[in-house]
Amino acid sequence: MKRRWLLLFGVFVGVVLAAGWLLVPFEAPRTTQANCDKIQKGWSEKEVEELLGAKHTGGFVGVGMLIGDPPQNVSAYKLWSNDDGDIICAFFNEQGVIEKNFTRGELSLVERIKRRIQRRLSAWLR
Repeated sequence: MKRRWLLLFGVFVGVVLAAGWLLVPFEAPRTTQANCDKIQKGWSEKEVEELLGAKHTGGFVGVGMLIGDPPQNVSAYKLWSNDDGDIICAFFNEQGVIEKNFTRGELSLVERIKRRIQRRLSAWLR
């Protein structure tokens, strides 16, 4: 009887540890409202990448126009996102950052957990 309880306790501890490993983030996300607020107009792409990470999830390089008052030329924009679906978009021209914005992800808790598990398992299986 005592062995059975020890076995059940061991299984329970193993499940809790596995769930914690899969669900708890290893590092704090960089794509946050607070980090977006830190980005200043005029920052270079390198300065933004130091804050948000060099790996961005999209963008373009070319010539464009940012509509506003007054309109501004855009030479590039980059997107950073995290597992929760949050996005930071930064627009650049020759002088550096001209505009940035943060969009909160609208993923459900289940979808966020699913993304974390997929990312952890794919990294572990490599």
